[in-house]
Amino acid sequence: GNYQKALEFADEDYKEVLRGYNNTIKNRIHENNMIAIYKSGKIAMENKLYDEAISIFESIIDYQDSQYQLYLCKTAINDNVYNNAIELLNKQYYAAAIEKFNLIKEYKDSSNLIDECIFNINEITYQTAKNLINAKRYLDAIEELNKILEHKDANDLIEICETMLLKDKTQKYQLAVDNVSKRNYDEAIKIFQSLGDFEDSKQQLEITKGYINKEKIYVQANEIAKVHKIGELSDAVKKLKSINDYRDSLELVKKYESIIRDLKDKAALKRDKVKRFFKIFIPSLIIVIILLVLTFTYFIPSSKYNKAKK
Repeated sequence: GNYQKALEFADEDYKEVLRGYNNTIKNRIHENNMIAIYKSGKIAMENKLYDEAISIFESIIDYQDSQYQLYLCKTAINDNVYNNAIELLNKQYYAAAIEKFNLIKEYKDSSNLIDECIFNINEITYQTAKNLINAKRYLDAIEELNKILEHKDANDLIEICETMLLKDKTQKYQLAVDNVSKRNYDEAIKIFQSLGDFEDSKQQLEITKGYINKEKIYVQANEIAKVHKIGELSDAVKKLKSINDYRDSLELVKKYESIIRDLKDKAALKRDKVKRFFKIFIPSLIIVIILLVLTFTYFIPSSKYNKAKK
């Protein structure tokens, strides 16, 4: 207010003087403000409040060496991130270290250290896969190796695993077939199930399941046949014919049918003997009866009459 009144009543020369004083005061105030802001930035740096310091120096970017102080703050932040990442790397926390190095890719050798971390991660995966191969866990090994296709001889190891899997599956398949031939059906079923789509494993699985039912029928038939009667043997033959392609069912059918025929022949022979017996016995019996009747009718009364006459 006073400054404006002084300018109003002053002559031109004095006005210039007043304006000079005013600009000097403004410049001094501005300088004092800049110094205060600059000092606050330095204090923030000393307290390692680098983000705050960066914000301050960016607000006075053209004042003194603010640009350089800004560079120092960013460098300090990068150093902190870098050192933290190095510490993680040394502790073998490679994934966490990569995250840190990615924040400062252009700083120092961060890019190279990212590559080192990736290599170490891949190497751990690679060694895990080799251990799985040694344990013959080829599918698990392939899963691990597929994560690191560009690492060392990962592709070659996958081929080896696939070859071993095929060989292993072939051996398992043959083992299952051997178990079927030995009638170890439950074990064979487990193996065929584990083989999945390998060759005709699914088909063999269903066939083997059928063998379990056929085995039950086969055993039942032979148990029934032990009774050695025509009815039971006929029932056994019927059951065996239902599984005529299983084990020696056809031979047993022939055997039991032969026994049935023998039993029928023996039964027929017995009936013939009985018939012949009755064929001879009945006429003879009739003659005896006739003789007895004649005896009681004529001979005995005649004897009584002759005695009486005497």
